[in-house]
Amino acid sequence: MSYKIVWTKRAIENLQSIYDYICEDSQFQAQKVIKEVIECVEVLESFPNMGVVVKEFPQYGLRELLKYSYRIIYKVKDSNVQIITIVHSKQNLKTAYYKH
Repeated sequence: MSYKIVWTKRAIENLQSIYDYICEDSQFQAQKVIKEVIECVEVLESFPNMGVVVKEFPQYGLRELLKYSYRIIYKVKDSNVQIITIVHSKQNLKTAYYKH
């Protein structure tokens, strides 16, 4: 079974912020990081439960993948994988998640 990847507005904004930040030093590196984060997410189409449970929010069924210094937070529901947010691993997820 193939799952559908659904990006939240927040996750898309996170990607843009990551790109903008890295691009200050290198557009090439920014493109590379974003491409690899997206490729990491695309694996979830076939293996949606490969990430580990998010320790800050175990009660919500959130999972995460790590790519570089970023935590890709997602939730599997029915045949969808919802990408909820992407945060730097040094950020406090509770603060970052409730920022908006």
